[in-house]
Amino acid sequence: MAGNQKVTYDEGKRTLDSVIQVAAKFIRDDYQGKFDPQETMKTYTLVYNLVTEKEVQNNQDKLYKVFSESLKNELERHILPRLSGKVDQQLLVEYSKAWDSYRVFLRWMKRVFQYLDRFYVRRLSLRSLEETGFENFRSEIFDKMSNSIKREVLAMIRRDRDGQVIDASLLQKVITIYLQLSKSKKVYETEFEEPLRDETTAYYKKEAKEWIGSDTCPEYLQKAEQRIAMEERRAEKYAREETKDHVLSCVRHELLIVHQKALLEKESTGMESMLADNKTEDLQRLFRLYNPIPDGLEPLARILKAHIAKRGAAIVKKTEETKDMKSHVSTLLDLQTHFQTLVHTCFEKSPKILQALRGAFEIFVNESISGVTTSELLATFCDSILRTSGQKLSEEEMENALGRVASLFEYLQDKDMFNEYYRNLLAKRLLGQRSASDDAERSMISRLKTSCGSQFTQKLEGMMSDMQVSTEVQRDFRNFLTSSELGNGIDMGITILTTGFWPPYKSDDLSLPRELGECISAFSKYYESKSSHRKLRLGQ
Repeated sequence: MAGNQKVTYDEGKRTLDSVIQVAAKFIRDDYQGKFDPQETMKTYTLVYNLVTEKEVQNNQDKLYKVFSESLKNELERHILPRLSGKVDQQLLVEYSKAWDSYRVFLRWMKRVFQYLDRFYVRRLSLRSLEETGFENFRSEIFDKMSNSIKREVLAMIRRDRDGQVIDASLLQKVITIYLQLSKSKKVYETEFEEPLRDETTAYYKKEAKEWIGSDTCPEYLQKAEQRIAMEERRAEKYAREETKDHVLSCVRHELLIVHQKALLEKESTGMESMLADNKTEDLQRLFRLYNPIPDGLEPLARILKAHIAKRGAAIVKKTEETKDMKSHVSTLLDLQTHFQTLVHTCFEKSPKILQALRGAFEIFVNESISGVTTSELLATFCDSILRTSGQKLSEEEMENALGRVASLFEYLQDKDMFNEYYRNLLAKRLLGQRSASDDAERSMISRLKTSCGSQFTQKLEGMMSDMQVSTEVQRDFRNFLTSSELGNGIDMGITILTTGFWPPYKSDDLSLPRELGECISAFSKYYESKSSHRKLRLGQ
């Protein structure tokens, strides 16, 4: 390297100025003319020699100043005049070109002065060459043109919102420049993002005011959804994801939050009407729009709860008037199925909406009708589908019915009361051999166990187990009679019940016929031979 060649600062400065001017013009003129690439390396060597000159200590300070002043000279004498007098979109076109040209010039200057950047700047903790270049552009160009640039950028976005054709790539380029200038100052936030939020708020405040006065709720929601989708696509042009979030927040606030109460309560078309008329598409849109908004579902949940509660109260009132207890549970189940489907289809099983659904049903499901509780009616309904003389259902229909009952059971406040009614009816089905299906009986008990735990269904499971054991004992007893001298034509049905599992019954003293007494005596001998730890007592 020619680093050993001595050169005075003044000589080097004249050479350096000359080469910089040639390079700047070459870049400024879109690379027209002549510029020897070797000049870059020669100029770098020149700077290196000046920086490392030990006899002159202040060369580094001078060269750092030359770097900055050369950039300012290009900005003041050549770039700023190109922008003067330009307005509207033409201003942004020239501004974008000027930035590109300046960036190329800055990169070349950094290559030439890179030895200064690597040692002098780092040692003294000075602003880097790139930061110096950006700061010069901010002070000499951006600060002087920022209001005009900002005004046209916002105007372009406004025209885009109005459906006019704009140069989207130009808009994106200018917005990117905001971000590139933000490396040391919050240019992007203060000069673009904040004004954009203000502009967005003003724009949609005006639109919302027009829509709320003339559109139905579904019409308003359709327009709002379209606008939000357009803003999401438009926000892809912005340089940061946070900007998209800020803009959409402004849009949702003006279109959805500010007018939420008036919108949802619009006469004949609001949410109440949507629910009454089962407008699933409108309800889905309503949920999609308000779900992303913090606490946006609260008003929807309140309206839904009030609507369901009103429908339930009407069912209770009708049953009180007609005294038709048999159809009451069926009607409640149909109402529950309708709104569960609605919540799943339109509200995506939102916890907030599910909570409203539950809260509404708990209001009227726990109301007594002429002194009869829903716990008793629900247990009786179960009996009607589980006993042999009840409703004739296929296996699939039975499972579906039991699932609906178990779901309605969740809303009962006094589940223990239901358990007692259910246990009494189960006992009658089992002992009277009127149960339509053991599998169905166990399926219902399993659903109750899932809901309330094993302790809740312990007695019910014990009753089912007793019946299974009794069947096995009955079979074994017959074999015992056949192989013993006690089998003199004795045949009887035996059910062994565990005290505590089964409902209590009144016990009567009976005078048994001799034949039956012999049967009981024979069974007692058999049972004692099989189990000595259980005590038999004649049932009621």
